[in-house]
Amino acid sequence: MEILLSTPYWFLIFCVFTGLVFAWLLYARTSEWDEVKPWLKRLMTIVRFLTVTFLCFLLLSPFVKTNFREVEKPVIAIAVDNSESMQLDSLHHSPKQIRQSIESLNAELQKNYDVKLYSFGSATKVAGEFDFTEKSTDISNAMEYIQSLYAGRNLGAVVLVSDGIYNSGSNPVYKASELKVPVNILAVGDTTVHRDLSLAGVSYNKTVNIGNNFPVEIRIAAKQSAGANTLLTVTENENVLFTKPVSITGNNFFTTVPVFLTAKTKGVHSYKIKLSTIEGEKNIQNNNADIFVEVTDSKLKVLLIAQSPHPDIAAIRAMLEKTSQYQLTVAYADEFHDNFSPYNLIILHQLPSIKSADIIKKLQTSQLPYLVVAGAQTSISDFNKLGTGVSISQPISKNSDVYASVSGQFSLFSITDDMKKMIATYPPLSSPFGTYKADKEIYTLLTQRIGAVETGQPLLFFSNADNIRKAVLAGEGIWRWRLNEYAQKESTTEIDDLFGKIIQYLIVKESKVPFRVRYKKSLNENEQAVFDAELLNPAGELTNEPELKMVITNDVEKEYSFIFTRVANTYHLNAGYLTPGKYNFRAEVKSGDKVYTDRGEFAVSKLMLETTETTADYALLYSIAASTKGVMSDIDHIDPIVKAIQSDESVKPVSYYHTILSELLNLKWILFLLLLLLSLEWFLRKRSGSY
Repeated sequence: MEILLSTPYWFLIFCVFTGLVFAWLLYARTSEWDEVKPWLKRLMTIVRFLTVTFLCFLLLSPFVKTNFREVEKPVIAIAVDNSESMQLDSLHHSPKQIRQSIESLNAELQKNYDVKLYSFGSATKVAGEFDFTEKSTDISNAMEYIQSLYAGRNLGAVVLVSDGIYNSGSNPVYKASELKVPVNILAVGDTTVHRDLSLAGVSYNKTVNIGNNFPVEIRIAAKQSAGANTLLTVTENENVLFTKPVSITGNNFFTTVPVFLTAKTKGVHSYKIKLSTIEGEKNIQNNNADIFVEVTDSKLKVLLIAQSPHPDIAAIRAMLEKTSQYQLTVAYADEFHDNFSPYNLIILHQLPSIKSADIIKKLQTSQLPYLVVAGAQTSISDFNKLGTGVSISQPISKNSDVYASVSGQFSLFSITDDMKKMIATYPPLSSPFGTYKADKEIYTLLTQRIGAVETGQPLLFFSNADNIRKAVLAGEGIWRWRLNEYAQKESTTEIDDLFGKIIQYLIVKESKVPFRVRYKKSLNENEQAVFDAELLNPAGELTNEPELKMVITNDVEKEYSFIFTRVANTYHLNAGYLTPGKYNFRAEVKSGDKVYTDRGEFAVSKLMLETTETTADYALLYSIAASTKGVMSDIDHIDPIVKAIQSDESVKPVSYYHTILSELLNLKWILFLLLLLLSLEWFLRKRSGSY
């Protein structure tokens, strides 16, 4: 502890001198002291001197400087695979045995380390109860989560409890190496390849047009089953639509069976795909699959006009072709001379330009919704005349690289938390440089970020000026977004869903009905059911004053009741995760003396990721341990892991020193010291007979 003064030291000398003078004056002018014993006089003088000096000293507003030493134990992060595949081999390692081993390891390491438990499946979170029910496994996400959480902290080691089976994300070996600490492995599961027949996957369009024949590609895999025979059947409502016998010709068998079905009626159709079991098959959960297909009665036509060839065009085509609901036509500005009447939506890529006046004139007279993707070839002066709701003031003609940030004020449609996280990782777009000014009301979904600076300028925004739905993506390069997401997750689900929501919002015609509900008609079981609703008052303005209720009914007539929350001037509902099956809903709201209702149906598909592959991948786990200088042991033997961590000299406590400055007057003992001095003088005077 050190005392610091806020005034010069000579003032301290002055305080001492003042105390001496004051004490001497009191001593010299107090006549009753003549009869007091000399030693008592001296003691009373000293007490007065100390009291006066101390009071003067406090006038200096002294500070107390205190140094604290804090010792941080090394953190040991235990990441546990909480997916379904961990309990499929219950005879070898039961869920109860796994939990007991984790508890024993936690108790042993807690003696010397700060142990943190995490569970992971499709996402990583602080561990609660390990129930092994996650529908997918992303080991790389767990490594990335721990790395971001403990960056710059005393992370000593990681313990990964897993069977090595991952079906989402990138190769975890690379992410584990980035941690820069040993990743020790507690291996779970059975590496023995058992006799097994499985539906390895089903590819199909989730939306088809009525009357069309649509393909369903069924992938069949088999292990250690040479010579066996199975029967593939496809049914709808117990009606057999397709059958085919399949002969398994090898112990590592794989084949693809194409099936063509007919979309006869409008609505959500459920198809059941089944493989008959073979003798000696251990796991029969992966022999069945349900798929849901939405049949619509019209195909929407989209026209993409581009200034020149660009990778974005292929990316847009790939995103629209994921569903048969859209028919895309691509043309270039210098070649297009048709009219827009056959189309439902226009996409302008790097337009308007100097030579696109005729196209822009047709667009404005067509009253069609449109999406503008601005880029280096976009004419900013012509763009400002387009009426998108935003004008760009550009001092110099150039582009800048901007990252995307999600706006928290957007309410036209909802985006998931996973989508928000993915958008934050996307590479930059090439955006026209300048100052963006909103001339009319706009709805901004994405804003521009340059490096770490949030500019607040719109990157992706919507407007409904002149009763025409418009959207602008002020940057080219969305093909990089798709490649980046595929590199991270080996899928493009989030960017495709985002683009699908943009197109759906633009292309849906404004309904005269004052109440409607927007929702996704096909979900996976690891997706939350999200609904957005709009209600118009008699003046045609959005309002959310009345309470909005919804009842969701599953295919066995069980009902779930919900109440929407109010967001801005619209409604929003997150119904959470629903079990696989078909659902219908009825939403109802009372506005004034009128009651409005909206009905719909949707489907939740079962994920087969965790049941397709059940053989533990110890080779992958060993690679993770070897690349990080960790050790590997099975779940029944935790001692090698404990000894490896205890013998690692780099896993040790770290000391931190903190300095705290506080005013001396804030210390409670100062008051008690003053009271003590005053009480002591009173006692001495009382004893001497002065009082």
